[in-house]
Amino acid sequence: MKKVVAVLILIVVAVSLIACKGPEPVSFEELLSPYNAVGHVRARDVESIPKGTTYREIITRLGATRDLGSGLHVALYIVDDKENLYLSIVDPDLACTKSGTELLQSAQPIVYRSSTIGAVVSLDSCSLSVTESCLESGSSS
Repeated sequence: MKKVVAVLILIVVAVSLIACKGPEPVSFEELLSPYNAVGHVRARDVESIPKGTTYREIITRLGATRDLGSGLHVALYIVDDKENLYLSIVDPDLACTKSGTELLQSAQPIVYRSSTIGAVVSLDSCSLSVTESCLESGSSS
């Protein structure tokens, strides 16, 4: 009987340790992908990023978002549902030379109606980036 109890205790401890392991870390490629939805962040979360933080750490901290780049990573975040924040990333392991407050200074207001190629039409139409076909079809929200 003591052996059965000891085996049960070992099983419970083993299951508990496995359950406490936590989720596997998400890769940079999963956090920043052209297939992700655009991430929404708060200005105070961006402001809390210290100068010298690597881009990998910034993306991990702010969460998954869409990569708009081609050859170069360009992360797009919507800040407080008012501004677009673009982060150009050559190498995820390079340190960002700006603080979060400085990064926010480069954020651009969201433009809902525009005839300018590249302006945001709405948060969910035309993949957040107006293309000539979107403009020709008159897509807007």
